Amino acid sequence: MSRPPRSDDPAHLATGAALLAISALAVPALPGPLVALGLVLATLRLLWLEENVFDALVEAARRRGAPRPHVRATAMRAEAQAWSVALAGTMVALLGLGLGGAAGLLAGGAAFGIGLWRVERLAATLDVLARGEALESAALGRPVAAALSSRPRDRR
Repeated sequence: MSRPPRSDDPAHLATGAALLAISALAVPALPGPLVALGLVLATLRLLWLEENVFDALVEAARRRGAPRPHVRATAMRAEAQAWSVALAGTMVALLGLGLGGAAGLLAGGAAFGIGLWRVERLAATLDVLARGEALESAALGRPVAAALSSRPRDRR
């Protein structure tokens, strides 16, 4: 799978980092059931977005006249990446607080590393959208790239 380009805009990196920090810092201040409800709703939204990125591109490939489906799919991918950054931030706090001690530090640190990786991907996608362009099909996900491919072996 190809990687999206790296972000050159510090504002996009700051946006992702702020989302990660806010989601991590909000967990201790919120009641547990509200955090759980937020996790469930965020996960459902993320799954819905993933499904619709695929559907939007496959449907557009079938119609051949759809206006800029890759840009719409890239915008949906950016939203999915933002939700995944927020989920990673929540996991930082939940693992750090839930496990405590060295285990909490290691698990929270690992979740924070994953969150920073997701921030980088989000910032790169926001850069692409700011230029009015779209991610390549391969960067939108393997099922999308395979569905849009003209080679039969890719569609398996």
